[in-house]
Amino acid sequence: MNASPTENIVFLIGELKGISRNAETKTGAKMVRRVISVARHWTDQSGKFHEDFDDFEIVGWGQVAQQLEELVNGALVRVKGRIKVERWYDGEETKMAIRVAAENVVLLCY
Repeated sequence: MNASPTENIVFLIGELKGISRNAETKTGAKMVRRVISVARHWTDQSGKFHEDFDDFEIVGWGQVAQQLEELVNGALVRVKGRIKVERWYDGEETKMAIRVAAENVVLLCY
């Protein structure tokens, strides 16, 4: 049986917002979570312009975590990563979060 090729790659361009949430594993690996806000624009049938924002939690490890920690709020960045679905049980119910595991972060401008 041949497996079909699959890919899990996402590119997001947006502004970083909020504070970084930092953690370290027992082995000393650094992890940082940040939120990237990505704008969506459209014009409705009457010609009125609209803007809305989608916020995504991005997670970086190692050198990418260091970058995310150092970047300021409002920095325009391009994030390349993959969609990661995380599930856990909190003692009462199973919870789920969809995050972007960042592989590369490029600062576009402040």
